[in-house]
Amino acid sequence: MTIISNDPIQPDEAPATVAKWLGYTGLIPFFTASIGILIFRSDIELQSFIGLALLVYGAVILSFLGGIRWGTALNLHDKQAQKWQLCLSVLPSLLGWTCVLLQNLPIGLMVLALGFLGQLYFDLRSAAAEQLPRWFAKLRTHLTAGAIISLVFGAGVQML
Repeated sequence: MTIISNDPIQPDEAPATVAKWLGYTGLIPFFTASIGILIFRSDIELQSFIGLALLVYGAVILSFLGGIRWGTALNLHDKQAQKWQLCLSVLPSLLGWTCVLLQNLPIGLMVLALGFLGQLYFDLRSAAAEQLPRWFAKLRTHLTAGAIISLVFGAGVQML
C-alpha cells in the first residue's frame, strides 16, 4: 500500500533538509568571526578575542565531525575497520584541542583548516562506501569550504 503525501519533502529527505538547515546556519559564526577580525583590525585586543572565538568554534565543530565518524564506525560490521575508524574518530578532537593550545592564532587557524580538509576526505570516502547518505557528501563539501575559507581568511587578516 502506497501512501501519497501532499508534503513536498519525502520521508528520506527530511533528515537531509534539517541537516542542511542546521549545517548552513552553523557557518554563521565562521563568517561573522572572520569578518569581525577584519572589521576590528585597529583594536588588537578585540581582534584577538574574535580570532580566539573563531579558533575555538572551529575546534568544537571539527570535534563534532569526529563524533559523526565515531557514530558511523559503530555501524560497521567489519571489526578491524571498526577499530580503525574509532581510532580515526578521535583525531579531530585532539587536533582542535592542540590548535587552541598553540597560542599562535594564525598557525592554529591554518592547522585547523587542514584538519577540516582531512575530515572532508574521510567523509567523502565514507559516503562513497555508502556508510553515510549520498546527500551528506555534497553538504560536507559546501560546509567544509565555508569553514576553510573563514579560517584561512581569519588567519590571513591576523598576519597582516
